[in-house]
Amino acid sequence: MTIRKVWPLTTTLVLTFIITSGCAPVLRKVATFHPVPRKIFGTVPMDKAITGYARTNSIGEGTNKIAILHLYASDHYSFGYQAGRTIGPAMQENITAVYTSLSRVLKDAVPILPKFFCRFVVNVGLDGAWNKMRPFVPQAELDEMQGLADGLRDAGIKNISIEQIHRLMALPDLTEATCSAMILKGTNGHWYQVRILDYGVGSGLEKNPLITVYHSTREGENTFVSIGWAGFTGLVSGRNEKGVAISEMGLGSLPGETLAGIPMIFLLKLLMRYADNAEAAVSIIRSAQRNNAYAYGVGDSSGNGYGLITSRTECHIYPMNKTSEIRFGEMVMPQYKDIIYAGHNWYVQGKLMEQRQGKLDLESVKDINKYICMNSNLQVVIYDLTTGDIWIANAHGKTPASFCEYVLFPLSMWELDRKN
Repeated sequence: MTIRKVWPLTTTLVLTFIITSGCAPVLRKVATFHPVPRKIFGTVPMDKAITGYARTNSIGEGTNKIAILHLYASDHYSFGYQAGRTIGPAMQENITAVYTSLSRVLKDAVPILPKFFCRFVVNVGLDGAWNKMRPFVPQAELDEMQGLADGLRDAGIKNISIEQIHRLMALPDLTEATCSAMILKGTNGHWYQVRILDYGVGSGLEKNPLITVYHSTREGENTFVSIGWAGFTGLVSGRNEKGVAISEMGLGSLPGETLAGIPMIFLLKLLMRYADNAEAAVSIIRSAQRNNAYAYGVGDSSGNGYGLITSRTECHIYPMNKTSEIRFGEMVMPQYKDIIYAGHNWYVQGKLMEQRQGKLDLESVKDINKYICMNSNLQVVIYDLTTGDIWIANAHGKTPASFCEYVLFPLSMWELDRKN
């Protein structure tokens, strides 16, 4: 009996040594046929069993209409599959528009290049970026992207491959954008958080804005809202059912930057999925194997707010009302009572915060956004952290989002749907 118990462990150790050492390839190949090391070293196959369903509704009207995609599933592959099957044409339009825009930018920069070669160069560059990121992408996101590709295929859309989806997800970290953020207390006692995304106007994304509600049934995961565009499975703006909201800003190319880390768009999904308050969200960012330099604003429904300046190696945390100033390079941003902020046009933003402290409300925040956004302003999100309501503005053509109409996405609409 003792020998029979020891044998599997001994065999496993011996075969593990053969596989991982410099022994002959023949021995390594033979060893992997044994069921024990094959189980240990083999890749777990993706579970492609389809669960759940999707449904859609919308908010806003005309050019301000925003589609809402509600996803219900017990696994992440099915989230992607249900999305692709349900709104495939909008996703196809967006993904195609982004690649066309990228190729056009390269063609404009080097007119002598033929169009097919521009597309080839774009693909090679994005593939290289994705290959760097790929080992750090959570399995849940890999599953969702594969599900999306399969759902698009089953919806009759044959020209969007998994490779194209991967390239699209590589784009944000490869082309960082400088944005703006604020967390502040309004005159009505509500806490507001602002996310200004200065990136991508004219790329075609603005034609198909999308709110995705991930109604997860997996234990330990939060239901959350991702405010983005059709075909984009990452997250750049969002709020979860526990009241945690996120704002994000790129910090340019700093020494030591690398793509060898978890992509920002998937780090923020982890935060939405698992953070139950702002402190937990900060811990997730701090403990992650990060890549490029980013600044974050994190708030929650209790009024807790934090600013973070991060890079691959550093994570500086600035709690609201415990931080007198935030320094980054030549920028010195004084902070004020019940306000924490940062952004591209930081000097003007700081002056407006100083002048209007104690007088801020929803409408004054909308007005401030017009002074601090860039011409590339694609999206603005204002979270009412107290009530859970969200106001969203999207760019119209080349008109920055801050100058466009805001559409209300009420928490009551989301919660009613969750109960149903």
